[in-house]
Amino acid sequence: MAIFNKPAIKAEAGKKREMPRGLFQKCPGCSEVVPEIELAQNQRVCPRCDYHFAQPAKERIQSLLDPETFVEMDADLKS
Repeated sequence: MAIFNKPAIKAEAGKKREMPRGLFQKCPGCSEVVPEIELAQNQRVCPRCDYHFAQPAKERIQSLLDPETFVEMDADLKS
């Protein structure tokens, strides 16, 4: 007598939804998912754990200098 045996409920293997790239970044410091907009407003620093993400050189220069004051010299120079 199998009174307590019920057929197991099988979960459907759902399709994984694709996430557009560039909207979120996972913080290596706290493993939280941080919106890219929030990182840009916070100068590429995680608002939860203060981890500093890598910042592109041009973005760093724009954050430090006044607009229209930076003149790039030898932009095509390669080493």
